[in-house]
Amino acid sequence: RCSDRVAKIRLYRFAYKWRWADHHAFFTCRRESTWLEPMTSEMSDGDSNERVPADTFPRPPHSMTDEVGRDIDIRVFDGDLDALVTMYEKMDPHDRAQGIPPRTRTQIISWLETLLEEGPDLVARHDDVIVGHATLVPMDDDQWELAIFVRSDYQEAHIGSALMRCLLGYGRDIGIEKVWLSVERHNSIAINLYRRVGFELVSDGSTYHMERSL
Repeated sequence: RCSDRVAKIRLYRFAYKWRWADHHAFFTCRRESTWLEPMTSEMSDGDSNERVPADTFPRPPHSMTDEVGRDIDIRVFDGDLDALVTMYEKMDPHDRAQGIPPRTRTQIISWLETLLEEGPDLVARHDDVIVGHATLVPMDDDQWELAIFVRSDYQEAHIGSALMRCLLGYGRDIGIEKVWLSVERHNSIAINLYRRVGFELVSDGSTYHMERSL
C-alpha cells in the first residue's frame, strides 16, 4: 500500500509540476525572523549541531499561546476534511509554491485524500478552526518526509515550529525511526529552524537534504 501511495504522490508531482522535496520548506519558518536568527554563512558538514532528543518534544494534545496571545490547540487530525480544506482555501496565493497547495476546492480535496491515507497528521486549531497542518509522508525506503503548512494570517507566531515539534514527538511514539526533508539552499531561516530541532545536513546542492532519527 505504501508503494501505491508513493506512486500517487509522484503523479501529483507531475500533474501540478512541483517536487515534493522543494515545496514544504516555504511554510511559516521562512517568516519567523522575530525569533530565529538567520544563518549568515553557508552550511557545511563540519558545522556543529546539538542533537535534540525526540523524547523531549511535546506530544499531542498540546496547548500553547502564540506570539499574539491566541490560544492554540494541537491535536491528531480527527478526520474533519471539510475544516482542513477550508484552511487551505484561505491560504494567501503568495504562500503557494509550485502549485501546492492546489487552488480549487476539488483539487485540494483530491490532494489531501492522498496525503491523509496513512498519516500521521496533526492540526493546530484556534477557536476550533484549523489554522495549521503537519504530516509525515511515507516514502519507499522506510523514511518519512516532513511537510507542514500554516494559514497565512497565523504565520510569524511560532505555530509552525510547535506543530513540527509535536509531530516529531508523536512520530517517535508510533514507531517512526527516521524523518527527512529538503529545503532550498537560500532558505536560511528554515534551515536554522530544522537544525535547532535536530536535523542534520546529509547532502547539498541547490537543495539541501536533511534528516534526523527519532
